[in-house]
Amino acid sequence: MRHPSQVRTRFLNVAVDAASFDHIEHSHHDYALQDTLIRLRTPLKTMRAFFGMNNADYAARRHVLGLAGTDIGRPHGATEEEERLIWEAWHLNGYRPPEQRYLRVGRATAIPLNTVWGRVLLAARWAICCHLPVMI
Repeated sequence: MRHPSQVRTRFLNVAVDAASFDHIEHSHHDYALQDTLIRLRTPLKTMRAFFGMNNADYAARRHVLGLAGTDIGRPHGATEEEERLIWEAWHLNGYRPPEQRYLRVGRATAIPLNTVWGRVLLAARWAICCHLPVMI
């Protein structure tokens, strides 16, 4: 057999699998979104609901982002002004997918998303308990 550099016919075909490439690109976008949500103090329960993230992954990501040991525990209760800001931003972004909605609310209000998550869950529970239409 000749050395490959001396062969005059084509023997190699390189191709990109578009579906796999799209999956990689989408995964990178999700990873960046997850990092942003974690930086905005999204709780583990939210990350589990949106992305299936487990405790170990969440702790590792917080560590990599330099957030290990910070803001652990119950979120502070929202003030009346914060609640107003949360609901205004929440309803303005109602057409977005849940992950994007939380992201937009966090950015618009600068309120930690663990506080936002708590307010939204509380409102949903009250609506269900009182047989009200869930407007969240």
